[in-house]
Amino acid sequence: MADDHILTLTCPDKPGIVHAVTAVFASHGHNILDLRQFSDPASRRFFMRAPAPAPAPAPAPPTTSPRPLRRSRPTTT
Repeated sequence: MADDHILTLTCPDKPGIVHAVTAVFASHGHNILDLRQFSDPASRRFFMRAPAPAPAPAPAPPTTSPRPLRRSRPTTT
């Protein structure tokens, strides 16, 4: 939980903000669990809060070596 992220954002309101923000989260492997947003018509500002847990760590490499390949003898016909 210490590496979780919470994005808080305010900017001029325009189309495409949610799409742009969620694309950045997705490209870094974050899963957005909750997203709160609203626009203030008086100030024409957009506000967003999006908590997202840190991505899961990559799996550890296998601890055993792969089996060696068997050598085959050439055959003559």
